[in-house]
Amino acid sequence: MNNLKDLRNKSKKSQQEVADYLGVSRQAYSHYENGKREPDLETLLKLGEYFECSVDEILRPSNEKKRPSSRMSAQSMTMILNSPSGEHGRLMTMFWMQSKHLQNSLGKTVEINNVEQLYCYAEYRDYDVYHYYLTSDNLESLSVMENADQKCYIAIDPSKIKSKADEFCKLLHEIGHCDRGAFYNQYSSLDIRKKHENTADKQAIRLAIPAEALDRAVAEGYDQIWSLAEYFGVTEDFMRKALCWHVYGNVESQLYF
Repeated sequence: MNNLKDLRNKSKKSQQEVADYLGVSRQAYSHYENGKREPDLETLLKLGEYFECSVDEILRPSNEKKRPSSRMSAQSMTMILNSPSGEHGRLMTMFWMQSKHLQNSLGKTVEINNVEQLYCYAEYRDYDVYHYYLTSDNLESLSVMENADQKCYIAIDPSKIKSKADEFCKLLHEIGHCDRGAFYNQYSSLDIRKKHENTADKQAIRLAIPAEALDRAVAEGYDQIWSLAEYFGVTEDFMRKALCWHVYGNVESQLYF
């Protein structure tokens, strides 16, 4: 099911040694190898550090050859993002790249107006996105960054996706964390957590609903929360945050709606 056994054999480690590193029993670790149990994302990251490999390499079936890099050229990325979507209105937005090189390479405004194009954006930014069943009832998606190489990973629980718009907004939010490096740990105070969550929301809004696109939508007669949400292909909750950000400069939608 995965590549753990091959990685362990190449490293000449026993199941017990790996289990001790993870802080689990040997039997629990053996379940990871034989597919009886799936490691959570935190465990996958620990395994990646232990075997000095990517999470993608761990999850790849042992009989599957290593895939070539999936990083696309800027020209190919622009071509994909400018293809007709056929599902939602065509919305113009800029990639808010942290890298000036990427901005110069793209060289023009591109469009992100549905979840398929957003997955292309994540791939171009080298964010690994996984559909992964998250054990916590309150956790529907998450993003993490490896300390070693600053690589970002995103997990979305497919069993908790309510709609296409819901998936779009969840991925937007997690990409917002990755784009802005807005991460915190379990020991962070509530105000620090809120700050980084808001930062992720603001970046998500920049990507999906820039001010120019919102002005155009309103001018075309979309002046209700539900109609704007449908126009942009997002949830009503996300639309409320976007309106608050553009009108009031914050994303505290509960203060205004």
